[in-house]
Amino acid sequence: MTQAIYKPVEIELQSHPVLPGSYEMVEWFAEASPRLKARIAGALYLFSLLTVAFGELSLHGRWAIAAGLVGVSGMVAMTMLLYDIFRPVNRGLSLLAAFFSLVGLTFEALRSQPRGMNVAIVFAGLYCILTGYLIFRSTFLPRILGVLIAIAGLGWLTFLSTPFANRLSPYDVASGVLGEGSVMLWLLVMGVNVQRWKEQERIAEASPRPRARITGVVYLLYFLTAVSAEVFVGQGRLVAYDAVNLVAYAFYIAVTLLFFHMFRPVNRSLSLLAAFFSLVGCANDVLGLFNLAPYKISSLVFFGPYCILIGYLIFRSTFLPRILGVLLAIAGLGWLIVLSPAANHLSTYLKVLGFLAEASLMLWLIVKGVNVQRWKEQAIAAVRVTNHVE
Repeated sequence: MTQAIYKPVEIELQSHPVLPGSYEMVEWFAEASPRLKARIAGALYLFSLLTVAFGELSLHGRWAIAAGLVGVSGMVAMTMLLYDIFRPVNRGLSLLAAFFSLVGLTFEALRSQPRGMNVAIVFAGLYCILTGYLIFRSTFLPRILGVLIAIAGLGWLTFLSTPFANRLSPYDVASGVLGEGSVMLWLLVMGVNVQRWKEQERIAEASPRPRARITGVVYLLYFLTAVSAEVFVGQGRLVAYDAVNLVAYAFYIAVTLLFFHMFRPVNRSLSLLAAFFSLVGCANDVLGLFNLAPYKISSLVFFGPYCILIGYLIFRSTFLPRILGVLLAIAGLGWLIVLSPAANHLSTYLKVLGFLAEASLMLWLIVKGVNVQRWKEQAIAAVRVTNHVE
């Protein structure tokens, strides 16, 4: 069936007068040696840094903006190459790292917005920490590179608070330059150990349990950053509150995407609809932080239905306890009830219920993950249904 689908495409591309050799080029790049991909990633890394630096130091106005956008484009391509390189180590974490990088690059491209560059640096820090872990766990790159770039990421995270970052300057910036520069030069000159990369690709575990546990860890990081944001607002530190809140929403978006993948075998359409509600709710709140939202809408309008749908998907799944689905669905109904003025006296209890439901799911994912055999059975059944429909 796969050959029947792709063969006409190959013929069309080969015979198209405007795209000679395009199919062969794409196929060659997909099958290229991981060492070559690593060296291309290192070259893009260096090119992007030089382009941005040239634009900042030598150009002005639109030309400086254009140079910055070219540099960002190079970093996007580098991000995707590194995702492919680190995929055998841990597909879920590699995808999460790429997500953080792309979010940070989006803010860097919008650097004219207030606090845009600080937010970009924070997401770059998260990307560096995850990349450091992936390098450390890999067998095809020196572990010291992972340690250096993880330290660089911690340095970039100091920009969550500009006064704190200024107090540590220039050491936080120096650690970032050393860590990222070391990885860039190693990729450019040495690439990766191809034999070990292929060995790690062969033994890479396709089990959904590690991904479920990663989802639980990211869920926990969301809780921690959200609580930190509330502490900052209680202290009147509104700038820090906005920055930490952005990180919290990034974690929640990551959880949303991981949940979509986890529950896709149960019901693809409902899983996609749940992700839609969550992403719209996050976008609504992020726009509100920057005073860009045309209307003030409570995020509970979106997160209530999201919790209800995820609760239903858990209940219909065979790989998670049904009680977790019941609790989360009730919590979703509670978020919707909170919107009603008549529920003011129940507000505290409903918030506690929502916290307990989400915390229960988070802890279960971290400790137990999912039932691998039942997840695979449900995934196979979903594929059979899809093929039958087609």
